[in-house]
Amino acid sequence: MKNISNITILLTIFNRVDQTNKWLDFAEKNKVPFKIFISDGGNVSGIKKKLNLKKRKLNITYKKFKYYKNYNHLYEKFYESVKKIDTKYYINTLFI
Repeated sequence: MKNISNITILLTIFNRVDQTNKWLDFAEKNKVPFKIFISDGGNVSGIKKKLNLKKRKLNITYKKFKYYKNYNHLYEKFYESVKKIDTKYYINTLFI
């Protein structure tokens, strides 16, 4: 792969701590070379600590968005996240 610095994985999460941890563990174990942008629309308190973001050996940007009880505003979070991603390409994953 020529220029991996042009790719970000957009990880959109909504109260899925266990699944997100499993994904991050997998990414860390396999030394995923891409930037990771976590877009959080859930309401789990202390999630950054539960995901162990400070100790991860990954290039992670975390953004907490307003919590809504339903998924009606999911694309709003997606749109706002994409605007904040500074790479040319992104890959979207979703944990709802």
